[in-house]
Amino acid sequence: MRQPRQSAHSLAPWGKMRSGSDRRVAMTSRECAEAFKRDIPDARVTFLDTGHFALETHAAEVAAEIRAFLA
Repeated sequence: MRQPRQSAHSLAPWGKMRSGSDRRVAMTSRECAEAFKRDIPDARVTFLDTGHFALETHAAEVAAEIRAFLA
């Protein structure tokens, strides 16, 4: 069931890579991001060279995205 469209001012720093070898995930990272963007059209989606645990592995890059978004 699809959620209703949202209009919140949103930032989604997205990892380009799927984490590990979890084959249970049917969609690629880019497909997930595109679905997110369809649901929240005004969202700013940025892709980082990381997987699911971006804050653990790329905290500085995520923080820079957040600072730029809030500026």
